[in-house]
Amino acid sequence: WTPRYTAADLQDPLWPRDAVDFLNSEDGYPFVESEIGSAVSDGFIFGTLYKSVLDRAKSVLAGNVGNLSGFLTDGTTIDRVLPPPIAVKVTSEFSGLFSPNKFSSLPLLIEAIRDAASEAGDNDAARRLFLVPRAKVLNLVTEQGRVVAIDIALMNPVEPGTASVQRLALKPSAQVILAGNAINSTRLALNSFPRPAPIMTERMGANLMVHVRDDYLWQVRRNAVDPTLVGEVLQAAALHVEGTARNLGSANKVGRFHFQFYATTNSDNTAENFLYQLVPNEDKLRERVAALKNPSKEWLTFGIRTCCEYFGDPDAPVGMGQARSATASYMDASPFARDAFGRPEAFVKMVDTPEAQEMRQAARAAAFAFVAAMANTGIAESGRTDDNGIIKFLPEATNENGLGTTYHECGTLWMGDDPERSVTDSNGRFHHVSNAYCADQALFPTGGSANPVPTALALARKMARSIVARYETAPEVRIDPGFTYLFGGAIEPQWSRAGTANFAGLAGFSDSAPILQAGQFGFDSVLGLLWFNSRTFRNFVLRLEWKAFAPGANAGIFLRTPQPPAPGQPITDAFYVACTEVQIDESAKNFDGGRTPQAIYGGFREKTGAVYQVAPATRWAAKAISPRQDGHPGYWNAMEITAQGDRVTVVLNGATVCAATVPTPPKLAEGFLALQCHTDVVQFRNIRIRSL
Repeated sequence: WTPRYTAADLQDPLWPRDAVDFLNSEDGYPFVESEIGSAVSDGFIFGTLYKSVLDRAKSVLAGNVGNLSGFLTDGTTIDRVLPPPIAVKVTSEFSGLFSPNKFSSLPLLIEAIRDAASEAGDNDAARRLFLVPRAKVLNLVTEQGRVVAIDIALMNPVEPGTASVQRLALKPSAQVILAGNAINSTRLALNSFPRPAPIMTERMGANLMVHVRDDYLWQVRRNAVDPTLVGEVLQAAALHVEGTARNLGSANKVGRFHFQFYATTNSDNTAENFLYQLVPNEDKLRERVAALKNPSKEWLTFGIRTCCEYFGDPDAPVGMGQARSATASYMDASPFARDAFGRPEAFVKMVDTPEAQEMRQAARAAAFAFVAAMANTGIAESGRTDDNGIIKFLPEATNENGLGTTYHECGTLWMGDDPERSVTDSNGRFHHVSNAYCADQALFPTGGSANPVPTALALARKMARSIVARYETAPEVRIDPGFTYLFGGAIEPQWSRAGTANFAGLAGFSDSAPILQAGQFGFDSVLGLLWFNSRTFRNFVLRLEWKAFAPGANAGIFLRTPQPPAPGQPITDAFYVACTEVQIDESAKNFDGGRTPQAIYGGFREKTGAVYQVAPATRWAAKAISPRQDGHPGYWNAMEITAQGDRVTVVLNGATVCAATVPTPPKLAEGFLALQCHTDVVQFRNIRIRSL
């Protein structure tokens, strides 16, 4: 049962806009629905009963049935009735191809592993893809805001129950993806790279959400639903019904719910058995058809499974040193239990809030009202028939699940555009760890009521595409009409040095533009500036391309600077205070000389694209770190910076990563342009500007 999230679900401001746009694009929900087989349901659910209940439900929703139309119950409404979004497509895309319900994605993975082994021959070091069996990931080793190794326990196949702990080192360009489930991915993240307390609040583990499901069953006379059903051979039917509950709790929250609605003619107090469990047995099928033709089968069985949204709290306290929340669900690394290798297990706290309890009651009331409206009669409760004798509720078939039987945990590593109030960016990349991602429903900012599978698959697809794009160099732009190019290969006379003079003009790779190199390979804190001395700029669009060769490479693009000091003279703090710097630093180094430790990595206002120490970069968007070996052109990044009055907008590789209001003063409203060298090497080319 795999519905999309509704437009109302995705309107929540916590959802990043570009994530919502991707879900609704052809590469999002439509692609996933075709892939898993939920795009078409009429090959699985069809027939007289299905058409009858679908038409009846739509008529009810249109307000054509008595005083129950609209299902208004303390602000609760039924919003839509849809065909059942069941992932069991039974028709093939073209002749000779299995339909999705005959296929698993597992053979694709096995095929890819075999292809990688075949390509590499006997050289395992050259393989692109491994499956590591009998292994448990214990920890992700981080240094300077980056995962550099993975600690794993390799189970001994000869001596069951024994294992050896090994460390797998990662290349500087490696990306790490957590794709277990919300609880286990979050446990690993909390144990491996907690957010640095001196500069940010711990968010991982907050915003825990679940779905709670309840099951109800009724019997309804055929002729009450549709007189034409009497005497017909009726097959299983299903509908997807969406609803909204309002005015929940003291905060007057709005919540989402949906029904999985089933209709059959069986009388054994179940509805689902005749939807998902009928195997293709021709003998049994003929027996069933004969039984269905029995005119005594005057009752239909209606089943409803309600699935309710529970609300998360992004501000729920997480972390051993914080006061525990008594009013919000959350998870943390357990202070009580450790696994066999000494790592904390997951500690999960579920709170049944008043809003959640009201949500379940609203969905229950709507379910009873819906069934009554389908039969055009009163609501039957407590095992009795209604006054007209055409509907009866079956309490013995009711299964109201408690909070301990929740489903679909999500939200604990939620994505967002505000790195202060979310954990991952709109591509699932951790805000404070430059090469770590999540690819499961822990990413969800809100839980809605829908099964999370298609949404999680679409977001994982978005994440995968963003990683692939990191290894595709930005195109070089040699001619940009309306822009003035500021570097043609020679530094003097238009450019001047200040501080450390580690700048050089280089010939371009192959036939590309000349390169301006800032810094020295392997050097740390070789602080210097190269400034364009010909004129000052006020409002402008600046475009350039850059690339880096180490995860810790640190440089900057300085806007509206005062005239820097002469070579050999110190660059003062007052100079930096007056400058506006757009940062280039994938380690996001936050430095404070009066703090221990002085350097903390993962700062939002210090990572690539941020207006340094003024406004954060909302997401990572830089290309992969370029290899140093000769012959590789590296991965160029395209950056565009617009300065208009006190607004500065930074677009990196087509993504807006920062849009900031820069205080003027102390920042200058007009000044020179400069490039900074700080740590290791960053190269620039095609530096061009257009005044506004």
